[in-house]
Parts: sequence; C-alpha cells; structure tokens
Amino acid sequence: MDPFEFAAEVDRLDDDAAYERLRQLIADPVEAMRVAVALLDAREHQDIAADILNQVVQDAPDLAEDAVQRLGHLLDEDDPLTLTNAVIALGHAAGHQRVGADDLLPRVLALAGHPHEDVRHGVAWALPSWSAEDLVPHTGVVEALLTLMTDDDVDVRDWATFGIARQIEVDSDEIRAALRARLDDEDHETRTEAAAGLAMRGEAEGRAAVEREIEAGTRSFALWDVAWTLGIDYPEDEDPDDPGS
Repeated sequence: MDPFEFAAEVDRLDDDAAYERLRQLIADPVEAMRVAVALLDAREHQDIAADILNQVVQDAPDLAEDAVQRLGHLLDEDDPLTLTNAVIALGHAAGHQRVGADDLLPRVLALAGHPHEDVRHGVAWALPSWSAEDLVPHTGVVEALLTLMTDDDVDVRDWATFGIARQIEVDSDEIRAALRARLDDEDHETRTEAAAGLAMRGEAEGRAAVEREIEAGTRSFALWDVAWTLGIDYPEDEDPDDPGS
C-alpha cells in the first residue's frame, strides 16, 4: 500500500467512512505503523498519521510504546488538526495504560492554553484519561479542567465540565463552586453536566436543575443520560438523540 495514496483516500472520505478505512488498516498493525511512519518521515498528512497511531495505541499493545513516542513528537507541530488528533490519541494511550503516556501529560497540560479551540477541546476530552484505576486524576488534571470549564468555546466548556462532573472521582469546595457557576451556562449540555456533577456529589440543587431542564423542554442525549443515571423520569415519547432547544 502506498502511504500517500492511502492518506489522500482518507482525506476524501467523510468522518464515518474515514474511521472505517482506518479500522480496516489496523487489521494489520505492522502495516498501519509502516504507513504512519512514512507519513511522519515525509512530514505530510501528519494529522492522518496521528489518527493511525491512535488506532495502534488502542489495538496493538506490542507497537503501542513506539506509537506513543511518535505521538509525543507531534506535540511540537503547529497544525491545530495534527495537535488535536495527537492529544486525543494520547488520551486513548493513557486510558489503555500504554507506556510513555504518563510522561507526556505535562506537555498535554501545556496545550490547555493553546490559542486554537480545537486543540483545547482535544485536551478537555483527553485529560480525564490520566487517572488511576480508582478514577483519581493525575497531578494537574483537575486544575486544567477547571480552567477549561470557563473557556470561551462552548464545546471546550462542555467536555471539561463533563470530565470534572462524571469522569473522575474528585471533590472539593472549589469543584462544587465551579459546577454551580456552569448551571447558568448558555449551553444546555454544559448546564446538564454541571447539574449532574452536583447531584452526584449529593447537592440537591443539581438534581433540581436537571428536573428544571426537562420541564423547560430541553432535550438531548446528555440530558437523557444524566436523568437515567439519577433516576429522574425523562419523557418516554421524546427522542434522546434530538438536541431539542
């Protein structure tokens, strides 16, 4: 397989088809690594190389350490898409406890202040993966997520709030205050995650906020999921995939 023809093919596909093509490639992990390395060496299609390495760290343990090291090199790149894909891949590596991922956490944390919102979004998505088996986050993760909860970009705020609220086991007055501050967020999914985080920490106002969202007609998968988790009735005739109002 020609690596550059493969990359050009993936570039032409929509997201679902591109993901399926990457899954086909990883069926042969050695070939997947060869394609990724060729793209990296040529400094072409590095965003796709990061996507390939993402599959490798998840599905090919014997090659994962090499993949993590190569992803680390991509953190020096300027292209936001390459950086975003590399950070997400490293989040998967951390979640699968791959060798080298913990060493790269400080560099991922440094990207929480990146000027491009897609990179910050990737960081917010990835950071909760740096947690021990009991979901206790590594040093610096909570502080970075708290900062990202106040980001100007709605997707960044949503994922950071989700991370603090439901993905890691941590609690403090500062965290509860940060969650309360997001109860008035303009984005209903961010509000929902904040409410869930408070409710799961025993705060009655969190559960009440979820009930208010449902009564107000807000509909989303996130709200359905939170309602189910908290044992709150969600209208049975409503489609949880409909983003609603």
